Amino acid sequence: MNIAKTFLRSVTLALSGLALTGCLNLRPVTDHTRFYVLWAVPAAGPGKLGSDGGLAVGISRVDIPAYLRDNRIARRQGAAEIKYCEYYQWAERLDKGIQRVLAADLSSRLSSNRVVLSTWQRGEVRAELYLSVQRFECDERGRVVLEARWRIAAPGGEGTSLAGHSLIAKQGPGLLTDPEGAVGALSQALADLSQEIAPVVQRRLCNPKTV
Repeated sequence: MNIAKTFLRSVTLALSGLALTGCLNLRPVTDHTRFYVLWAVPAAGPGKLGSDGGLAVGISRVDIPAYLRDNRIARRQGAAEIKYCEYYQWAERLDKGIQRVLAADLSSRLSSNRVVLSTWQRGEVRAELYLSVQRFECDERGRVVLEARWRIAAPGGEGTSLAGHSLIAKQGPGLLTDPEGAVGALSQALADLSQEIAPVVQRRLCNPKTV
């Protein structure tokens, strides 16, 4: 009997010690994750290409490669390796962010303040923009690359489609040392893309059935 009591007392003390140790080691966990969004860059200079604010532009869903669908911000190392920053992440889906910012950038560079996203009714827009992104990342030295193919068409496929390929490279700060600055460089690359596309969109707005 005494042996049983002694054993039970020992087990109780051991469990109490483990519980106490566990409580003492319960420290608050700090989440170091930071979330970022792309932002629009207003057009420099005189402003819009035209004056007719009634011409609407439709921007279709943006196509991005699978490696950019991760919430973590992608960083290229070398020619083929992609690293993801665990603590620096996008606050929204990247394809949605690109579409949203491109719409704002184009709006500040075109005659139209009306930019429709993803879906629209026939007759609601005068030009349709389709964008396929091949690359959109920075490397370990802060160099930003945006490569995209785009196509501009009249509603319903009328007339001739205008297509183009853009390759934009610029130097920014390193993502690991200045994440906000790196996201700013990516945002500026999108602004540069809109600057290339805007005159072609304007041609389509002015004459939707012909080049």
